[in-house]
Amino acid sequence: MEKRFLLALVLSLAVLLGWQFLFPGPTPAPKPVTPPASEAPKPVESSQPVAPAVRVAAMPEVERREEVLENDDVRLVVSNDGAVLTRVELKGRHPSVGSERDLLLVHAQSGDKHAALELRATKNDDLGSGHMWQLAKSADGRTLVMERSVERPGGRVFVKKELSLPAGHSLHAELRCSVRAEGAANAVFPLDLALQVTPGVFQEPGASAATPAHAGLNGVEREYRAVMAPEVHEESAGKSLALAGAQRFAGDFSNYFGMLLLLESFPDSVVARVEEVAAQDRKDDGATDQVRTATCIEFGMRAEAGAAPVTHSGLIYMGPVDDRIVAADLADKPAAAEALALIYRDQLGWARVIGRAVLFLLDLMHGLCGNWGIAIILMTLLVRCVLFPVNRRSQDAMAKHQEQMAKLKPKLEALKKKHEGDSRKFAEEQMKMMREEKVKLVPLGGCLPMLLQIPIFFGLFSALRASIDLRQAGWWWVADLSQPDHLITFASPMANPMSLCGFIPGCSSCVGGAPALTGLHLLPILMTVAWFLNSWLMPKPATSDPQMEQQRKMMLFMPVLFGFMMYSYAAGLSLYWLVSSSIGIVEGRIIRSLRARQS
Repeated sequence: MEKRFLLALVLSLAVLLGWQFLFPGPTPAPKPVTPPASEAPKPVESSQPVAPAVRVAAMPEVERREEVLENDDVRLVVSNDGAVLTRVELKGRHPSVGSERDLLLVHAQSGDKHAALELRATKNDDLGSGHMWQLAKSADGRTLVMERSVERPGGRVFVKKELSLPAGHSLHAELRCSVRAEGAANAVFPLDLALQVTPGVFQEPGASAATPAHAGLNGVEREYRAVMAPEVHEESAGKSLALAGAQRFAGDFSNYFGMLLLLESFPDSVVARVEEVAAQDRKDDGATDQVRTATCIEFGMRAEAGAAPVTHSGLIYMGPVDDRIVAADLADKPAAAEALALIYRDQLGWARVIGRAVLFLLDLMHGLCGNWGIAIILMTLLVRCVLFPVNRRSQDAMAKHQEQMAKLKPKLEALKKKHEGDSRKFAEEQMKMMREEKVKLVPLGGCLPMLLQIPIFFGLFSALRASIDLRQAGWWWVADLSQPDHLITFASPMANPMSLCGFIPGCSSCVGGAPALTGLHLLPILMTVAWFLNSWLMPKPATSDPQMEQQRKMMLFMPVLFGFMMYSYAAGLSLYWLVSSSIGIVEGRIIRSLRARQS
């Protein structure tokens, strides 16, 4: 085997490692950790002395019950046990292809370790789960009022949460937290509070190119930051991060959906904490057993007896993080829409510019045919048409090079016989002869059109893992183009041979790990066959030129390598390369026919 081919093989493996580093598969759940309690924000100091205890009337105890707020897009279920949001259902969205039930973005129960919108006192908690609140709906049925009174030295503090959901189509709700106090005149009651934003949101099932569960924090050092579940486990457990800035938000999301709280009038001293939630610490919705992130904000409030209630408000967004959907839903709140647009840009990744261009083309094609699979095929055809002049010129250059090398064949054979056994000397004399005969080195040939398609491929990869339009989009036998096309589903996942350490227990999450094999996927196999045939049918070298032979071996090896790499990734990617390679076979025949006519 040629030394240069060995070098090409090493470089190909380097590409494989880089691919798996940039686009890791779903990360298996690490062992759950219990982060240490963070230091609560210091309460506001007051010069007023705390008055002696004054007996005031407490709110009556109530039985456990639930109230529902819903509109055309979402259904919210709130329990009076802790005044927590136990269910957020997205109407018209489904957890998997073929399912008829609405997608449960949040699914918890009162009393769980984590629940959405749970307000707790960080010291001597008498507000959270396990404590009953009064629930009452407003006259129009659009606002749910939750109230609880807690006794404090010198009086009683009344804590109220109000959740308002607009009628019609709306994916956002208003949240207001307020406190007031009764007691001796001018008595001050400081409260250190923690608001659990979510217990972790729905995660996509299946071994797709999905990223791990992650939290989104805006205002951390005045920049947006996505905190992945593995980062929480390895680096950020128990850390509190200050949220500062005009467009602050915190929450959790998956590839396509999220639940986030935008802090509209919360104090400047808010800090956020991100924890991991393992499957046994939450109510499982049957989608996946991956860990999830749970985001909590901590802040202080101060109630003064006889004074007006102190109120903080925020906006809760629940649904797809696609910036077009966010912008439409928050049309009357442009600042909030602009802030949440940061999430979608981050979801698209480093290829976001190309990803948006690909989505623009796919939207145009989808408008013509009404199917996203056919849209990918049409986009691929368009790309190949645009690249046809480049491909033709490249193949013509290869043909010209072969003709020149054919003329040199007798001299090269004599030179090879003369320096038999001394490959270095033969290579030196060969290069010298090629310079004298003005024969250029091997042109890029068939590699150039493929290299020019790589940005399109990355853009499509970015679009498939972020665009809600492509989620659960079907084509022919493929139920979901954003997932592998399971022709047969295995009873249990198998180790991926492309994982450098996938067969070693406990090592599948390191660099070099690849998604486990969950079934027989047909499209990657067809893609590999078509790509291999396209390379095999390329004109063979007219001479035994080692450089051209090396390039040919490389072109035959790459389809197999990429077939393994892409086996467990989105079916839309394999469909793109399958169509591109099939067009390449036809295109090659057309170019050879045109060249024959010219000669």
